[in-house]
Amino acid sequence: MRLRRLDLIRYGKFTDRTLDFGPKPTSGPDLHIVFGLNEAGKSTALAGFLDLLFGIEECSKYNFIHEYSAMRLGGVLELAGVEQAFTRTKQRNNSLLDAIGKPVSEMAITAHLAGLSRDAYATMFSLDDDTLEAGGEATQASRTHQSGRGVDAPTAPHQAQPFRSLPGDWCSRGAGGLRRNRAPVRRHRQRRMVHSLCRMVLVCR
Repeated sequence: MRLRRLDLIRYGKFTDRTLDFGPKPTSGPDLHIVFGLNEAGKSTALAGFLDLLFGIEECSKYNFIHEYSAMRLGGVLELAGVEQAFTRTKQRNNSLLDAIGKPVSEMAITAHLAGLSRDAYATMFSLDDDTLEAGGEATQASRTHQSGRGVDAPTAPHQAQPFRSLPGDWCSRGAGGLRRNRAPVRRHRQRRMVHSLCRMVLVCR
């Protein structure tokens, strides 16, 4: 499955906004990076993609401009190499519509999700900045634990450099090795170009 286009018709802060990723290239990488300042709507777009796939959540927090009855998403998915357009409304039954507005079975999408639930899909593929940072810290903790047991752990690229040349957010050493200064990370998050939506697109190609 590949996300061809995401239509944020009436969702969150957006009205009639489209993210069009174009057709799949015939050669080369199919990579799209979506970036922006804090509160630009990256997380909203990711949530919109999940709601397109699985349905708008009953207690959705993205109704702060558009009422539940007016919320609407759309998109084009490439399923088994065929482009199919869908629209999603906020209602309990028949919320998934085809290109002409006719209700279709949820199986039209879920059949291509390998049986994954919304939570499982989000855990596996919908990575955000905090999730990646936590995963990195867990990996570092695991390496430290292995080293303490006498197990040779892989050397991180930055550890091979002199300490004075380390990036600014790696600023101290402790018993567990390098310790990350989280304050600069938080201050500069808005400058990071690779965010959750980029990873979502990679997963859905």
